[in-house]
Amino acid sequence: MSRPNLFTLDTWGRHENLVLEVFQCALLRLEAESELPEKEDELNRKLLFHARSENYRLIKEGRGCHSNVYYECANQPVLEDKDRAGREQKRPDFMCGLVDARSEADLFFVLECKRLGRPSSPGWILNENYTKHGVLRFVDPDWGYGEGATSGAMIGYCQTMSGDDILKEVNGYGKKVKAPSIHREADEWIDRGVTRLKQTLDRKVSPSPFRLRHLWVDLRHRYALPGRVRSIGR
Repeated sequence: MSRPNLFTLDTWGRHENLVLEVFQCALLRLEAESELPEKEDELNRKLLFHARSENYRLIKEGRGCHSNVYYECANQPVLEDKDRAGREQKRPDFMCGLVDARSEADLFFVLECKRLGRPSSPGWILNENYTKHGVLRFVDPDWGYGEGATSGAMIGYCQTMSGDDILKEVNGYGKKVKAPSIHREADEWIDRGVTRLKQTLDRKVSPSPFRLRHLWVDLRHRYALPGRVRSIGR
């Protein structure tokens, strides 16, 4: 009898949904903090502890991800890596593993985080970096994020600008490097909440095509001057 296929059983799809729920809940807790740092690394560290806490809560409720939330852990080898691959030196922001004994597969759902909004300096264009130093890491074999898995995620910390303007700029920069456009999953942006978006990538990393999910959290009111916060949709 042939071994059941992990993706046919949709075990991975369930894992993906559980991980996304954990991080969406964690992002809502992050958004509720009274003071937030601006730097990505500091935001990621706060998000880590919120994600772990929310995962514990969800597991008690019969949901949650029965995997550690790994923080800045190096890409793991896959069966095809006979020698040490260059991608094993790269460190995604977060990973949540899945072991399926029936398929003898160890896979990791990878999440990479980036700030979004106006440039933080003339040489650091946040909305360009989202694709250049984020999305493309799931495409480029030298980074190999999500190797062996059919999906992964990007987290966007929206610090300035409206959601429409951010998305337009991100897709504009993406077009220059032939990255497919990102689209919202619902019609409206969620003010002071998490908006889900999606993207399908053709890549040189296996498998392809690859489903990249996006969680964008509206943090603009944490950085704006009094009286200057607008709805993210305008």
